[in-house]
Amino acid sequence: MSGYGMRNGEAAAVNLRGIVADDVYRVTEQVNQTTGHYGRLKHRKNGEYRDVSLPARVKDTIEWYADKHGTVDGYLLRHPRIRPGRSRTTTSATNGSGSRRPAKSTSLSAW
Repeated sequence: MSGYGMRNGEAAAVNLRGIVADDVYRVTEQVNQTTGHYGRLKHRKNGEYRDVSLPARVKDTIEWYADKHGTVDGYLLRHPRIRPGRSRTTTSATNGSGSRRPAKSTSLSAW
């Protein structure tokens, strides 16, 4: 979605209600990185929005995903999970001894 003018937090808050025309998506909120909840757009007042182009392929993919996986109040992603101070590592399959181990982290500092 970033290739179509959306920030990461805005893409995480994609909602079916944002499709206002065949080729326009109205960005009205984003996932706040600090709180991990939906909130107003950065550098905008409450209720303000911006429109971005919505290619047919992206629109079709959004609708396909909603049909296949469902939505919660129109949101494609059910739970914003950006939490300050929490590790982004996830548990992987067992390591052979039956215990679970953390998966490798993919932080940007490794680049």
